[in-house]
Amino acid sequence: MAVGKSTYISFMIVCLILGYCCFIATEYIATVVLISTGIYVGSKAIPRGSVSSKNKAVFITGCDTGFGHNLALRLDQLGYLVYAGCLHPENKNARILQTSSKSKKLTIVACDVTSDESVLAAKEKVQKSLPSGFILWAIVNNAGIWSYSEIEIVSLEAFKRLAEVNVYGTVRITKAFLPMLRRYKEQTIRRTLTENELSKIWESLVSTNHGKIDEKTNFSRPNDRGDNSIE
Repeated sequence: MAVGKSTYISFMIVCLILGYCCFIATEYIATVVLISTGIYVGSKAIPRGSVSSKNKAVFITGCDTGFGHNLALRLDQLGYLVYAGCLHPENKNARILQTSSKSKKLTIVACDVTSDESVLAAKEKVQKSLPSGFILWAIVNNAGIWSYSEIEIVSLEAFKRLAEVNVYGTVRITKAFLPMLRRYKEQTIRRTLTENELSKIWESLVSTNHGKIDEKTNFSRPNDRGDNSIE
């Protein structure tokens, strides 16, 4: 027999109340067990699911290595049509993306986010090669660079380089692809670094640049309803 969400939530509340009572009575082990059980059972009431990948294309920047590289392969595995933006489309990592593609439809797109010409060419390639019936469902602004040092010893050129990639690169990509996204009323995804929240003086280069993106953008899915996790 299926158990409703209200039952899970009620059980969680009971466990938390009993846990609190045990805490008052200094029964710490029982407290931990009851609270942990309540949280676990309550989590079952959270709706889960995934977004359909049918006829959806995604453009990702910074796919040469790291998160972008892995995300491109994962979304390809889930059935999305992936356009992987690479700064060096002829290098080994780009070839690995293509050979590792489950669908064999993953497309490498040359993209330097600091260049207006390169971004425009990337947009035109995606626009022209998008199959009939497909939509550009999302862009992932993943391209970014790191630099750690104390602010006193860092050159102004280093700050400018970080801003050009991490801030203006994101803006450049979004402005170029936004008309395609708006056409289908889909979404823009930006990825920033946790250093923004945990910034120290020696991390100022990273946190300052990504902080600007946090101020201007939000993660949103205007068309979808309910849970939209990609697992």
